[in-house]
Amino acid sequence: MPVSVQCPGCRSACQIHEQQIGSTVVCGACGMMFGTRAAPTPTPARQPAPVPSSARGTAPAPRPQPAPPRPQPASHQAAPRPQPPAPRPQPAPPPPAASDDEILPSWDDAAVNALLASSEKAVSAPSPAPNSAMGPVSQPRMMANAGTSVCRLDIGGATSVGRVRQRNEDSFLIHHLGWSNRNQYRELALTIVADGLGGHQGGDMASGLAINMVGNGLAPMLTGTMTGQVRDTQPFHLVQAIDSAIKGANMAIYRRSQGDANLRGMASTIAVVVVWDGQVVIGHVGDCRVYHYRQGTITQVTKDQTLVARLVDLGHITPAQALTHPSRNEVAQAVGLRNDIDPASYQTRLAPGEWLIVACDGLHAHVDLKTLEQLIKLSIPGASYVANNLVDLANQGGGTDNCTVVAIRGY
Repeated sequence: MPVSVQCPGCRSACQIHEQQIGSTVVCGACGMMFGTRAAPTPTPARQPAPVPSSARGTAPAPRPQPAPPRPQPASHQAAPRPQPPAPRPQPAPPPPAASDDEILPSWDDAAVNALLASSEKAVSAPSPAPNSAMGPVSQPRMMANAGTSVCRLDIGGATSVGRVRQRNEDSFLIHHLGWSNRNQYRELALTIVADGLGGHQGGDMASGLAINMVGNGLAPMLTGTMTGQVRDTQPFHLVQAIDSAIKGANMAIYRRSQGDANLRGMASTIAVVVVWDGQVVIGHVGDCRVYHYRQGTITQVTKDQTLVARLVDLGHITPAQALTHPSRNEVAQAVGLRNDIDPASYQTRLAPGEWLIVACDGLHAHVDLKTLEQLIKLSIPGASYVANNLVDLANQGGGTDNCTVVAIRGY
C-alpha cells in the first residue's frame, strides 16, 4: 500500500510503496535523494508482576468462593461438591526489546523545526552593491545531534578534446573533504576548471600550472579545517584566500613564460569554486563560467571577461550577435598573460536539490542556457552523469573546442 514521506529538502510529500521503506528514494519535486527508515514498533506497557504476600506484608486477596449448594430435602441432603482450586495468576510476559530504527526527522515537521531552530546560526555578510553579482552567504543550518549537515555534496567531472582540436589544453581539479567529530558531519569542496588559451604555446602547461598553484595555495586553509587551525571562515576570508591563490598562480605562470621562449604568451582562464557548509565563494578570470541551478531555473553566476561581453554591456552588439562575433574568443584577462591581474569574486549558497555547473567555453559554445536547464531537469541526480552528458552534448553540437565540466549537486 502507498506510504507518504516528506522530502527533507523541499518539504514536499512523496508517495512511495510500503516495500520501499528502508531504502533510498528520489523526490519527484526537487530531485533530492534521501533514505527512509521504518518507524519503531510501539512498545506495550509493562504489566506489574504479582508481588508475594510476604514482601507486601499483607494477606493475599481472598480467593473467589463457590456458590452455596442448592438446599436439598432434609431426608436426603447431599454434601457440598468440592470445588477445584482457582488457577494461580501467571506473571506478565516481558515486553519486546525496543527497536533501534528511528523515523527520519524529515517525516515530522515539528521534529525537524525543533532540531534546526536549536542550532541555526546566521553569518553576517556585507550587503551587495546594486547590480553587483556578489550575493549574501549565510551559514547553513545544522541538525543538532543528527550527525549530518543539511546539504551534502555530490561532485563529478568530465573533459574531452572535442572533435576538431588535436590536444586537450583544459585541466580540472576536484578536492572534496568530509569529516565527522562530536556528532557533527561537515563537508568542504574545492573545484577548479582551467582552460589554456588556444593558439598559444604551452596552453596545456598553463592550465596545469594554474590548477596546481591554486590548489597548493588553498591547501593550508582546507586542511586547517580538520586540524582545528581554521575554526570559523567568513565569506570574505575565502574571497581573500582565493584571490591570493589566483594571483600567485598568475605570477608563477608569467615568470615561467618569460624564462622560456617556447612558452612565451602561455596563459589560462580559470574558475575557482569553494563550497563550505553550503556557502559558495567563486574566483574568476576569463571566460570559464559558473552556473547555478535552483527551483527549476538556471542562471549564469559569473560574467565573461571578454571583448564581446564588454560590447554587449555597452549596447554596441546584442547577445545573439556576440555568439558569432569574430572576437568572441578574445579574453580581457587570463592567468599568466601579464604580471598583474584582478580576479573577479562572486558569492552564493548551495541548498539541497540545487546544482553548480563549472565549465570552460567549450560548453557554452554549443550548449545554451535553455538546453543546459532541460538536461539537468531530466537527468538522474548524479553529478558524474550530468558532467559526462554535458561534454557529450557539446561534442554532438560540433565539438569545435576542448570541453570540461565539473558538476556539483547539493542533496
